[in-house]
Order: sequence, then structure tokens, then C-alpha cells
Amino acid sequence: MIKVTHIIGGLDTGGAEMMLYHLLRFMNRAEFASEVISLTDIGPVGKKIQALDIPVRALGMHRGVPDPRYIFYLSRHLRRNRPDVVQSWMYHADLLGGIAAKMAGNIPIAWDIQHGTFDSQKING
Repeated sequence: MIKVTHIIGGLDTGGAEMMLYHLLRFMNRAEFASEVISLTDIGPVGKKIQALDIPVRALGMHRGVPDPRYIFYLSRHLRRNRPDVVQSWMYHADLLGGIAAKMAGNIPIAWDIQHGTFDSQKING
């Protein structure tokens, strides 16, 4: 079984948060054991993930500029739980999760950055 730790900035309702929820909802649980770490709070999407019987942990970081102290909290958690891979979601979680995964023993990390705009003027030029 592959252990995956998903790190995300927060779990309020948004595009990346819902993508994480749907990924976890349809993930093969015989092949993957997941946990979710929110840098801020659990939020409504976190509660939906918990309803799937997937552990969700909230670190309580204040929104805005990432607090470097949380790198150490994440690193300690990753060292204890030894996931096979870390998947981080969005910029703050990519930054803090990437450093923490490195500090915890070079755990492989996959970044997820979601951003999109649709401007037909730029496409049609």
C-alpha cells in the first residue's frame, strides 16, 4: 500500500480543495492510504474528507504570508508518519511542504498548482 500525505493551504470551498476531495473520494483505498494536512483549518471540505474516513489534520497557521515555523511542524509529522509520497496543493503548501519533505528525509513530492483564466481576446488575438 502506498501512503500519501496531501498538504493544502486550507479546506474552504474552492477549486483545488474540491479537486482534492474528488481525488480522495475516488482513489483506490486498497492501493493508497491517504491523510490530509491543512496548513490553516479544516473547513467545510475538510469535514467532507473526514466523512470519507480519511484523517484530516489542521495546523492552525494564520492566512497570508507562510510562517516558516510550520516547516518544522510538518517535517516532524512527516518523519513520524513516513509517507511514500507527499502531494502538495497550491503555492503556500508547495513551498512549505516541499521544504518539510526534504527535511524529513527526502520524501518524494508532487506539486499541484491550479490556476486558470479564460480570456477569449488572448486566444483569438
